[in-house]
Amino acid sequence: MSSLSEDLKEFVPGLELIDLTHDNDSGDAIGEMEEVPVIIIDGVQAAADDVPTRYFQLEKVRTFAGAVLNVGDCAELADGHFLEVKRILDSYNAGLEVQLQGELYRRASDMNYMLLRRCNEVCRISRADEDDRAGLAGSNKSFSYPLSAVVALRRLIKTNQVWPACAPRSLWTDLPYLDTEDLKVRGPLVCRWEYVEIFDDHTKKNPSGAVLRRLHNSEASPGHGTAAAQLRKLWRGKLVSRISGNATEAGFKAKARSKRDGKLDVHIDLTLDEDEEPEEVTEVTVTEHYTRVNVNGRITKRTRPDSSITESYKRRVSSNKRRPAPPAQTNETSDNFTFTFGDLCAGAGGATCGAVQAGLKPSFALDLDPSACATYKWNNPNVAVEQRDITDFAAGRSAKWYHFVDVLHISFPCQPWSRAHTCQGKDDAKREALIWSVQAILQKYRPRIITLEEVDGLTEPRNIDVFRSLIHEFTQASYSVNWRTRLNCKDYGNAAERQRLFIIASGPGEPLPSFPKPTHGPGLKAFTSVRDALARSPNVIDLDMEAVIQRHHRPYDSGQPLKYTITTSTGIWDQHPDGKRGFSLQECALLQDFPTRYRFFGGRTSIRRQIGNAVPSCVAAAVFGEVVKTLTEHDARAAEEKTEPEVIDLESELEAMVID
Repeated sequence: MSSLSEDLKEFVPGLELIDLTHDNDSGDAIGEMEEVPVIIIDGVQAAADDVPTRYFQLEKVRTFAGAVLNVGDCAELADGHFLEVKRILDSYNAGLEVQLQGELYRRASDMNYMLLRRCNEVCRISRADEDDRAGLAGSNKSFSYPLSAVVALRRLIKTNQVWPACAPRSLWTDLPYLDTEDLKVRGPLVCRWEYVEIFDDHTKKNPSGAVLRRLHNSEASPGHGTAAAQLRKLWRGKLVSRISGNATEAGFKAKARSKRDGKLDVHIDLTLDEDEEPEEVTEVTVTEHYTRVNVNGRITKRTRPDSSITESYKRRVSSNKRRPAPPAQTNETSDNFTFTFGDLCAGAGGATCGAVQAGLKPSFALDLDPSACATYKWNNPNVAVEQRDITDFAAGRSAKWYHFVDVLHISFPCQPWSRAHTCQGKDDAKREALIWSVQAILQKYRPRIITLEEVDGLTEPRNIDVFRSLIHEFTQASYSVNWRTRLNCKDYGNAAERQRLFIIASGPGEPLPSFPKPTHGPGLKAFTSVRDALARSPNVIDLDMEAVIQRHHRPYDSGQPLKYTITTSTGIWDQHPDGKRGFSLQECALLQDFPTRYRFFGGRTSIRRQIGNAVPSCVAAAVFGEVVKTLTEHDARAAEEKTEPEVIDLESELEAMVID
């Protein structure tokens, strides 16, 4: 039996097809899918805006099965995909077949597990260049198929509503169906998502990332759309744009009740009066987690305050006279729109430094390492710092008013996914499991925007299934996702090479920010060199931070960025330009773009780990700057459309956030 491609080539001489019948998980592309077929006409790919030579447009055509196909109809294709026909092209040459151009759709079950596998739910497929911001907001890619590829006509409904609204089974009212298979074959198709593959070059060979976003109200079929403001209300409650930025502990009066019927009830009363002034949070909660095994072998997990850790750092800070006061941090966002920020797995606070530079208002930070918590608290005295496990936070235990922020950032431990990680570690299983807390965090705290930073090794073939499952965590909570696989920090002003995976996700009804364009490189600002970074070294001498290891290497040019990534331990990167020694901890911090007077606590090994795990503040500032810009523009438009403030009432919505 001949294959489909062979049959099609008999109909169209010179036809070039790409086989979609095999999975391909070996590539470097993220969320990589099989190549969609593109018909080549006269050696030129058919474009959406230009009618190919020797072709003219038709309004309708009869398929090989005898059905009438009109412009705007949805056709099921022989390869199992679907085409919403935008143009029908016939040729003046009788030897060429009628071509169909339009938007391509795939079943959600064929999206490499990045979407829930619901019957007759489909996803629109598109491609865009990195510089094409319009391509991220809507499909801008037309795909072509021959008329002979059509096997049936289908009803397609596009919606931005959250499932189960517009569920295919509920929409099939005009015909009786026998079972799910019958629904799959004859029932209506529902599209809520678009997958846009992003390229940073013109070869279209190496995707730099992708967008998996929910459709907008303007793209929905008539009668099947919902306003973004309504979607946001249904997800976060009735909020004004400034609620998280201006609310205080007195306004929220958070209460956590004991576990009942297998659920944790959290009630929050948002009754902040208009004339009440916000209060700054200055307390840090430092707790110790431990397990106890009784005689029967049962493991009991307990939590208790660790006052010894807190006191030891207090003594160290007060006794060290060489340490200046922490740097003053200001919020430059307009008074009209203040967005709160939370930092999970915060470490020493590199991401928070960038958030402050971008104009966000830090509300809280969380990390399990006591030394990192002490470092963060010293440099951010007005931020609530909690030393506890992120899984405990995801479960919603001891939820506080300041946990409900506009922008939430997570930097999960990167060791299990790093290329340098070649052997199994004792804590690998626990660290790997942290990724599966994303959906619980989204369901419990419902931030407007959530960002995630991780090593790009998570996108390699050996970890690609984990990455796709991570994207699934976002989409299952109806969050649109925008990711870049190898965002190089030196392109944004960092003095050292550092490629990272960055993810930006937005909740229902919220705009999806784009990634910032590089600020340094050819035709832009000069790259920040090692010499530039080390020139910021403070005059105050700290013996612990200035200690170095003597080495014997060749000197190298300090006028270029460091070619290696700064890690949590010494390695090939740890070479000073003079070749005679390694970098001091102070110099490592400067190469990671920490502020000049940033102070660290803990032993040398702990400080080196804090520095090596940090997000450089320059790239964090660039990413969060786009987030602030997007939210500000969105809220400004919403304020113009509706001048009356909405009633602040989250209690009923928070009841629904409970995780079984």
